[in-house]
Amino acid sequence: MVTGIIGWNGKTEAIQVNKNASSFEVKEHDQGIHWIYDLYGIENQIGFIKQPIVVNQSKTYDWFLWGTEKLRSDQSLKITAIHPNTKQEIQIADIKHINQYDQSIHSFYEKTKILPLSNSVSKNSIKLISHQAINMKFPKSGTWNLNVLIGDKKLPPIPIEVTNQEEILTPLK
Repeated sequence: MVTGIIGWNGKTEAIQVNKNASSFEVKEHDQGIHWIYDLYGIENQIGFIKQPIVVNQSKTYDWFLWGTEKLRSDQSLKITAIHPNTKQEIQIADIKHINQYDQSIHSFYEKTKILPLSNSVSKNSIKLISHQAINMKFPKSGTWNLNVLIGDKKLPPIPIEVTNQEEILTPLK
């Protein structure tokens, strides 16, 4: 979800907005156009585009992984979710080999042929390396902790909020 357009001059950049909510922003620009994406996840590691998560509603979410060249090798991705109150656990994803993706987030959505923003970045820098479309459905509302395992590396839990109904957006006037 694009949340705004600003006059920002730089490459892809992630900024932590609210550490308690496990959300951060990714800013991108190309040819004078600027994008800001809100994501749930862990800055410079993994995240998915922030949008309402509604109980018992199956929906595909775009997950993005960041890393170094070393992480490009065929790593597996496993995601489980645990409801802290009920201890109910569900499997979200069990992917044998993550897809490689070296473009910007906006080029994924715009379907444009733009060079990756990481071209001038050294090989040891963190950059977007993978996109995964993952279907998620949660059977209970409330806070869920997403547990992510990339290869044999376990990431800190990502808390998300599952609501009882779709948020209603009010159009700007």
